[in-house]
Amino acid sequence: MVSSDLFLDIADAYAWRSTCLRRRFGSVIIDARFDDPIAGGFNGAPRGMEHCTDVCRCLRDELNVKEGERYELCRSSHSEQNAMIKAGNRAYGCTLYLVGWDAKTNKRIVPKPCFLCTKMMINAGIEKVVTHYAIYDPVELYNDYLSKLWQRTPSSEHSDREEVNATHMYS
Repeated sequence: MVSSDLFLDIADAYAWRSTCLRRRFGSVIIDARFDDPIAGGFNGAPRGMEHCTDVCRCLRDELNVKEGERYELCRSSHSEQNAMIKAGNRAYGCTLYLVGWDAKTNKRIVPKPCFLCTKMMINAGIEKVVTHYAIYDPVELYNDYLSKLWQRTPSSEHSDREEVNATHMYS
């Protein structure tokens, strides 16, 4: 078995621990120098807090929030965030493996780190993100997200600053 297959299988095992009603994501951080797992994570509520599966509710579903938007309404932390928190400074120079499933259909989905996770990966020193479908460089992903944000942002001549700030906050 190729190492990347093994690490994606480990991330997959974490994904099935997810407590999200929408998506199951799993991550594992690997020290590339030694092909050694350092930490893993799944998407779920903060330690000691009720999970969506405990309360059988998803606020984002109830509000019909689109995929990829309004993460601040979610009670869960992302799998990547949980793995990086566990890894601490050992994440520097490592590779993060990421797997995702639709929790309602149990079908594999194409995972891509969100903008917040991407920024955290850069700060943690994660050098590469590997999925079944793509390999991402966090810096390139960050620049891609910024480029798309700037395309959606109203011009600097816009007179309503509050609307501009809201656009930045919820994009």
